[in-house]
Amino acid sequence: MLKAIVRVNIGKHDTYRKDEYSNSDWEKITFTDLAEREYRKWSGDKETSTITINDYMFPEKNLSNKRKSSFLGITALTAIKDLASVDYDLVVWLAGDACIIGDMNEFVDKVHKGDVSAPVHPDCINASEDGQKIINYNKDSYASIVKTLKHYKYAGFSQNNGYHETSGLIKSNTQYSRDLESVWAAEYLNASTHRDQLVLPFARWVCSDDEANDGRFNGYSKKEQNGYLK
Repeated sequence: MLKAIVRVNIGKHDTYRKDEYSNSDWEKITFTDLAEREYRKWSGDKETSTITINDYMFPEKNLSNKRKSSFLGITALTAIKDLASVDYDLVVWLAGDACIIGDMNEFVDKVHKGDVSAPVHPDCINASEDGQKIINYNKDSYASIVKTLKHYKYAGFSQNNGYHETSGLIKSNTQYSRDLESVWAAEYLNASTHRDQLVLPFARWVCSDDEANDGRFNGYSKKEQNGYLK
């Protein structure tokens, strides 16, 4: 089985932290705007393969670094296949500053029950709750959040399919995973908000025949990352 751990670091946005557990049977890949030599000099990381990005790789011009980063994480399975010609069986998307401290095979066996698995948000049950927190902490504008949530309401999305974070998101290479990537990416690029996790539940709803439980998306407790990720 071909397995990859994927991070995105554009504009040296995230502080690099060296993994404390090697997981030698996993390929580590970082999407970056730095040339490989420059990335290694900056991070000191000699284990990770890099994919250097350019603007032509994105479906829209003049995207912010935040939108580029989220787009590549959202489309990790298909982006690696398109850009590096490797079709991985399993991909784990981590935040750029995440540090691996345990056996990723053990972690995936423990939490990955569907085609796609993600940590349940510890504080918010839906996009509306998270949207309010985003506004309170000035992580996006009031207008962007309200416009995004109004779009969900007018589309008929009732926000009852759970709410999840995206760092630690696991994808098996299945049709559902690829479909979700495609829908999530399209909805994200069209959304007023730049917060990728705010768009995920809507994308899942679009991909699902059953809003309450599509059966192919699995949520796991964020506490289950303990001993594996920090």
